[in-house]
Amino acid sequence: MKYFVLPLFALLIFASCTKPAPTQVLSVEDMLRTGKWKVSEGSDTFKTFSFGFAQDTVVIDSIPDCHQDDYIVFGPNLNGFIYSGTKKCDVSEPDQIGFTWQPVNNDSGINFFGAASLFGRSIYDRRFVNYSPSGSNIVNTRLLSFSQSNFVLQYYVTFTDPFKPKKTDSIRYTLTFTNF
Repeated sequence: MKYFVLPLFALLIFASCTKPAPTQVLSVEDMLRTGKWKVSEGSDTFKTFSFGFAQDTVVIDSIPDCHQDDYIVFGPNLNGFIYSGTKKCDVSEPDQIGFTWQPVNNDSGINFFGAASLFGRSIYDRRFVNYSPSGSNIVNTRLLSFSQSNFVLQYYVTFTDPFKPKKTDSIRYTLTFTNF
């Protein structure tokens, strides 16, 4: 009997000493892919050298109703879609627009390619869907904060005053996206 208890005791001690499985930490990419993201807050700061003032504006208040239900989905292979939601501004508005994205600088920023319809619209007139930062269709953003429930992006749009070509004006946008 004691020859049977000794191996059983050794097996019990060995089994109790195994380490628990490590918890998997999701990357920023994986967390972005977990749901649908909608702009829930936003602001812009307009700085102009032409007039010498800065003005802060609450962005979310100036978004037309037809764009307030728009949302984005980050998909696999760094592809994503901007969905227009149920409220349409125009019958010709597409249901979705594809874009690509890329985390940069050790996940401290995200570059968006082909997302001018989300980032490139003028805050004051959302009909200018072809307007994009720096005249391109690339938006380079800084990721100010991030969690599974929301993230905050910041990006700049700069433009030159045609009457004072050596002066550059800028708008800094800060947008909060919420996962729903």
